[in-house]
Amino acid sequence: MQLKFKLDRDKEPSILYHDDDIVVLYKPHEMHTVMQSTENDKSLELFWRSSQFSNKNLPDTGLVQRLDYVTAGVILGACTQESYDYLVESSKNMRIKKEYIAACEYIDPYFIPEKYTLQEWRDVLRSNRQWSVCLEARFVYRERGRTSVRLLPVSSRSKHASLPYRTEISLVQYDQRRALHLVRAIITKGYRHQVRATLQAIGLPIIGDKLYNNACQIEDSVIHFRAVSLSFLHPGNRSWYECTWSNAWSGLLA
Repeated sequence: MQLKFKLDRDKEPSILYHDDDIVVLYKPHEMHTVMQSTENDKSLELFWRSSQFSNKNLPDTGLVQRLDYVTAGVILGACTQESYDYLVESSKNMRIKKEYIAACEYIDPYFIPEKYTLQEWRDVLRSNRQWSVCLEARFVYRERGRTSVRLLPVSSRSKHASLPYRTEISLVQYDQRRALHLVRAIITKGYRHQVRATLQAIGLPIIGDKLYNNACQIEDSVIHFRAVSLSFLHPGNRSWYECTWSNAWSGLLA
């Protein structure tokens, strides 16, 4: 089943779809996914807990994934323990596909896709050629504060590095005059900041990403990065569902 939603990026949190087993929610920019131990908590979980359809006995009230505080997009949750267990297991077994889009600038890359040399990859990013890459990497925190990560090769023996994670990235549109890239990224197993850090590593930091694009040439208070689609097997009827923010591309390269 395909479910498509037209949304405004400034939209308040909302329930996009729900049935007896699952819920699909919209999380706006600058909102935590799960409840925080603060007095002024405005998390998506708290919004969902206030709904008559939520199951407050489930971990994180049934939310089976998280988005960064700065990222707007669609999030999947469960309404029953059986559905929650099924979706958590699906996530562990990489059976939930998550798609993101981003508008990016160019910097010199430090992590090069396998089939390219450094100079070849630089040339690709500075041209109008269509490209698609699949990267496998380990992740490690940059400093003790654990606020950002960097990529290491799969062959890295660092005891602090994560297991390998895969990110598929493809060019959607290239604005040659401004040297801006609109890209799509797909993951089935996620690490914290995986897509944002990977884009920076290959030379395409996201516009407005204050954590991974400190030298951003285009000033914008909002990150140009959105979680636009989820694909998964429904825990109740075992049909394939695809939930998409259909107009998410609007304004990313404006």
